[in-house]
Amino acid sequence: AAQPAGSSEIGADIYSKACKMCHGPGMMGAPRLGDRDAWAPRVARGKDALLESTLSGLNRMPARGGCAACSDDELRSALEYMLEHSE
Repeated sequence: AAQPAGSSEIGADIYSKACKMCHGPGMMGAPRLGDRDAWAPRVARGKDALLESTLSGLNRMPARGGCAACSDDELRSALEYMLEHSE
């Protein structure tokens, strides 16, 4: 699906607000932003599966990555941002 205009900026903003706390330092097993080796097996599952994990929660990551106020599209943008910087 096409990303809306500004989705990269939205992704960066949501990452900073909701994802960075765990994905920055790699807390509780979260793959760190930019860690290609950690992201590779996750990327291999496909973006739809990654988004589903984000929405539903996985292991120690809470549903919606802990951002209950984030829309699905915002979370998708944050996921895209993390993948762009980690593939």
